[in-house]
Amino acid sequence: MKYLITTLITSAIFTIGLTGCGNLSSSLNIEGQIEGSENLSVVLEHIIVGQEPVTLARTSSDDYGNFSIDLDPKPRPGIYRVRIGAQGGDLILTGEEDQIRISGNMDQLAQNIFEVEGSEATKEMVESFKLANNREFQSVEDISAHIDQIENAYAAAHFAMRGLRSRPEFVEIHNKTSERLIQEHPGTKDAEQYAEIVVQLNQQANQQANRNQQQGGIQVGMEAPDIEMEGPDGEIYRLSDLRGNVVLLDFWAAWCGPCRIANPKIVEIYNQYKDQGFKVFNVSLDGLDPQARARLSGPEEIEQQLAIQKKRWTDAIEQDGLDWPYHVSELRRWQCSAAQTYGVRAIPRTYLIDRDGKIAVINPRAQTNLENELQKLL
Repeated sequence: MKYLITTLITSAIFTIGLTGCGNLSSSLNIEGQIEGSENLSVVLEHIIVGQEPVTLARTSSDDYGNFSIDLDPKPRPGIYRVRIGAQGGDLILTGEEDQIRISGNMDQLAQNIFEVEGSEATKEMVESFKLANNREFQSVEDISAHIDQIENAYAAAHFAMRGLRSRPEFVEIHNKTSERLIQEHPGTKDAEQYAEIVVQLNQQANQQANRNQQQGGIQVGMEAPDIEMEGPDGEIYRLSDLRGNVVLLDFWAAWCGPCRIANPKIVEIYNQYKDQGFKVFNVSLDGLDPQARARLSGPEEIEQQLAIQKKRWTDAIEQDGLDWPYHVSELRRWQCSAAQTYGVRAIPRTYLIDRDGKIAVINPRAQTNLENELQKLL
């Protein structure tokens, strides 16, 4: 249901009408140079409301990660996605573009923080994602203020959807962004569809709040649910094996900018307190979700992409100096069983667990209160 709503919103807010968009009979060239994409399939997709993405063009990258797609006539204005292997970056086309060039690496592509030339609408979208990726927002109010600063209403709505998804605490931001789209583009199908789907998000948020109230969820004082999962070396690691230590349970991913920003401070705290019984247990949400797997051509390409995802995960462990042994992942992104058990809907997400295996602090932040809370438990 969440995936469907996300797809509908992302689609609905970008199905722009053709009026006033210039000459659509001329061609469009999209070129790219993406590091880490050597000899992979490259697909240009059009996102259509309530449907699976429609493939418009297909090619392959060369030995250096270069590709080129020519479209004649130009595609109509809307939201498009350049998908390379299992990763994809978004383009907002207005009909005025003649040539677009993108560059970066595969992780940047997946986060919409690649470099772009030839599309001002896409550039504004990308710049907003870059800003968000380099900041640690402290509150929902910070995020709301950032979205207010995005000049283009469509770019603001796209950032809200891709950046925030359908998490209940962000429903008010979606409400405000929808109202802005209605005001700036009254009577358009885009604004009407976004408004309809935001109604669904409000209903979903209310239902989630009721479930949380009934079920309690993960709460301070309860015993931490056990996690049993495979590490990069194939060995099975269990959270319960660390009973008797104070443990930071950290849900993260190599592609998560705020996670990577927090890692140096976690390393610093770990090195200072590891001899006093402090451990870190990392659960990675890298990998491929079922939708990404379904888009690939078959088991061989899935295995190839999983190997790439695993390497990004292990490279991030090495690059960030996370040299403790407790790293696990199912390589299923948000479908990770531990993430679902703990109700993780955004990362970084952390839990400080006391020596008795009970939840002591939910979401302590490395840059602010983690060390203080840790000192109370050691």
